[in-house]
Amino acid sequence: MARRPSGHYGAGMAAVRQAIPQLEARRILDIPMDAWRAAFPLPYELNLRSAAARNQLDPMLVAGLIARNPRLNPKRCRMQVHWSDASGTQDGS
Repeated sequence: MARRPSGHYGAGMAAVRQAIPQLEARRILDIPMDAWRAAFPLPYELNLRSAAARNQLDPMLVAGLIARNPRLNPKRCRMQVHWSDASGTQDGS
């Protein structure tokens, strides 16, 4: 597994979606793996895989939850959540 540089991924994501219309509707094997990685980057992949393995979870499930949950994804939310507040419940208890 190659280490990817940290940075801004928006331009690459947009370019892949422009070059390959309806990307999500295509079969996985019909699209080069590098295109999938550019469309769905994992900047913290090593940490994510390690934490998922420790908790016996599928790393792609964890990545999907992080991407869709604004409390866990600071790029989608103005409010910063400290990891000590992330208890897994709605009310923080």
